Amino acid sequence: MKLKDIAERINAHLVRLAQSQDTNDLIRRWGRSGLDPSAVLSGSRVMVKYARFTRKRDSMSKTAAEAYLAALDSGFTGMHFDHPEIKL
Repeated sequence: MKLKDIAERINAHLVRLAQSQDTNDLIRRWGRSGLDPSAVLSGSRVMVKYARFTRKRDSMSKTAAEAYLAALDSGFTGMHFDHPEIKL
């Protein structure tokens, strides 16, 4: 899968989690008003942002992004750095 597709799928998961009526790990951590997640492609990395009040984005390699996407596909609702199998 191309990195652009991975970033788009991660972004779709994050947007879905932010809009969920159910409480999940992202909402517990940031609160509904503080949560504004996104994932975008930047060169050979996927950049992820979770909180509305920060401009900082975390950078993931393709391997880490693939692992995060697999975790999200499997029902994981947290941030990439909270998952034990994702190495940045």
